[in-house]
Amino acid sequence: MSDIAPLESISNSLDTVSKFIRIMGKEVDSDDLFRVVNDKAARHNLVAFLKAGCPKLTEIATAVQKTLSVLALENDNIVLPALTSPFDPRAVLKTREGLWVSSEFESRVLSQAGVVDKLDSATCSSYDLKKNLYDREITTELQEGYEWDASEACARIAQLIERQPGGREGDLLYDGRANLFYVPGYVVGVYWSAGLRRWRVSAWELGDDRWDAGLRVFVRN
Repeated sequence: MSDIAPLESISNSLDTVSKFIRIMGKEVDSDDLFRVVNDKAARHNLVAFLKAGCPKLTEIATAVQKTLSVLALENDNIVLPALTSPFDPRAVLKTREGLWVSSEFESRVLSQAGVVDKLDSATCSSYDLKKNLYDREITTELQEGYEWDASEACARIAQLIERQPGGREGDLLYDGRANLFYVPGYVVGVYWSAGLRRWRVSAWELGDDRWDAGLRVFVRN
């Protein structure tokens, strides 16, 4: 019984939670509150924000801008929808009409990936390279946990490509420049080939090749 919190402590905690909900209910739309409750990534972001003392968003933006000296934030709220049915990366990410997949991607990334039963909705951020950069220069500036799990990377890449059939405008660059996704040991490049009218997906080992300015990197939030 000594491990059970006193009723007074429980009552105080409930009062605090109740007050928090009343205050937030007046200031924030209920849909936003439910999204935080149901979205794991959003909950982690809220915890980090609270621990930081709830700084003004302008202060956060300024701090990020100072930190990312060679990357320019393009979009910090790209919505990735929930995956409610099994996703088989080998069945979807294969050479077919509108898509070409390299043997390097198959051996280096698909070999790591498995069937995804489901995924919660999430968000990711994209950054454009301000100048030519090596992998090590890019990853040094990315937030902790910048690497995608191979299975989720495949699912999210497929979702992003599906939004831009025929090289339409969207979150992915569609002018022939590469969109980069880092997975353990490799970097995946996704780019639109206007001449061949198809998306191309390949993978490279992390190394001494330099990526051109203007390319885009995607990082899970």
